Amino acid sequence: MIIAALCLMGMTAMAQNEGGRPGKMDSKEMVKKMDAGMAKAISGLDKEQLANIHELNTTFVAQMEKNRPEMKEGERPSQEDMQTMRTAMEKSRTAYKTALKGILTPEQFTAYEKYEKTQMQHRGGHGGHGGAGQGGQQDAPQN
Repeated sequence: MIIAALCLMGMTAMAQNEGGRPGKMDSKEMVKKMDAGMAKAISGLDKEQLANIHELNTTFVAQMEKNRPEMKEGERPSQEDMQTMRTAMEKSRTAYKTALKGILTPEQFTAYEKYEKTQMQHRGGHGGHGGAGQGGQQDAPQN
C-alpha cells in the first residue's frame, strides 16, 4: 500500500514537472540530491546508514508533497492554507530529525547539523524548504 502510494506520488510529481515550473525537481530528483548531499557532508556512513537515510528522505519528500495544497498554476494559497502547510511541514521536519538521530552517530549528526546550516545559507537564510525560492532546490530539511 505504501509502495503504491509512493509510486503514485512519484508519477504525479513527474507529470507536474513536465508541464510545471522550470527548475522544479520531481520527488525522485529531490531524494537523489538529498542523499548525495548528505553522503558527501557526513563522513563514515556505512551501507546500512545510507539505505536508511535514502528511505527516510523518500518518506520525507513524499510527506512534503502531501503537505502542499493543490493549486492551479499561478494561484496563491490562502493565509489559512499557508499556516496549515507550515504547521504540517514543521511536524515533518521534527520527525525527520528525530529519525535521523536514530540512524547517525552523535558525531555524524553534528556533521549533518553543520551541513544543514550551510544549506540554509545557500538559500539566503530562509528557514523554508522545497519548491519555491532558490531554483526549487531541496536538500536536507531545515529545523
